[in-house]
Amino acid sequence: MPPDRVRQRRRRVLGMLLMLVITALPLFLLVMWSRDRTTVLVHLRPAREAQAAFQSRIDHLGLLPAEAVELDKAGLYYLFSDPGDREYARQCRERLVIAHGAAISLYLANKSRIVMTCEKGKIEVSLMPSLELIHLLEQQTRNINAYFNKKTQ
Repeated sequence: MPPDRVRQRRRRVLGMLLMLVITALPLFLLVMWSRDRTTVLVHLRPAREAQAAFQSRIDHLGLLPAEAVELDKAGLYYLFSDPGDREYARQCRERLVIAHGAAISLYLANKSRIVMTCEKGKIEVSLMPSLELIHLLEQQTRNINAYFNKKTQ
């Protein structure tokens, strides 16, 4: 085979390979995005249902309840079952993390968790990166400890 034909054939094969990569990569990313979105929605749905039931209980009681059966059913871990923590939450005006779920592995984002927050009596559910949640919970623990240290002095 003449060298020109070999070069043309190589160029054609490399062009087709490049075209395959250019079309496959966006499709792959689309599939990964769709999987992540579906995973998040599957975890958010029960949490949002629990949010509505929990919000009505808070509205009725006027404070955070001692037990949160609705959150247990949604797979969320309730952080305010202690009376002292609920006392802090009653007087607090900043956003508090009141419950969170297990870590969710996502392909196109960092591990995240379903988080339930309360601010001025309004409950919200959202997806939060695990590292952000850890920092928020550490700050919240420091604030609670400072509140009780100040109170006992």
